[in-house]
Amino acid sequence: MVVGFVEMSKQQLLIYRGTNAIKVSLLYVLRAIFADPTIIKDERYRYVPTTQETATNKTKISIYRSYPNRIETYPSIIISSGAHDADLMSMGEEREDGSEHFDDEGNFSAMSYVGYTSIPITMTVTAKSSTDDRENLTDILVMILRILGRGQFSRFGFSYNKIAISGDAEEPADDGEILYRNSVTINCNTDYWYLFDKNQQELINAIGIKVFGQLTGTSPLVNLHPD
Repeated sequence: MVVGFVEMSKQQLLIYRGTNAIKVSLLYVLRAIFADPTIIKDERYRYVPTTQETATNKTKISIYRSYPNRIETYPSIIISSGAHDADLMSMGEEREDGSEHFDDEGNFSAMSYVGYTSIPITMTVTAKSSTDDRENLTDILVMILRILGRGQFSRFGFSYNKIAISGDAEEPADDGEILYRNSVTINCNTDYWYLFDKNQQELINAIGIKVFGQLTGTSPLVNLHPD
């Protein structure tokens, strides 16, 4: 009976673009597009960055991640993430199949693993006392996602392939007025990258094997190759 024991030191790198990265990216892209007068012609829906705000030039639309710790203004777009499956397809002890990397001399240098997951991100439009604002902003969001901003998300490391509209909804506000809502949800495809980087010679030198043997099934283990 032989028992083997392996010790190995590792250098590892993990990159995962999850809900925070996607929401921040959407926030950046939407604010930039809504601030562009060549795209958003209607000044009622123009976003003005905080650094440019003055007493007479306030932003016409608020774009936040949920949930903003500030006084709500309308109309607004709130970005939130939904429930999603993050099983072994995205993370896990077994990881996904990886690929080996070799240097110019053909020596093994690294092993990488990749995985993916789909995260639903919802952009909720809320307008006050005007159904027109709700409907116009919903249509603008759809056109941004389908056409105007389609190519701006790949540089942030994710993509999407489905756009779903929830439908009109109304609810009373605290002041008695009516809040008009609709939401646009996209299924964002994101991934993770796990890299195990090790020079082949360093890898060999870092492995120590101790072999133990037994004379009988009940005998104590004996180190067959003592240091």
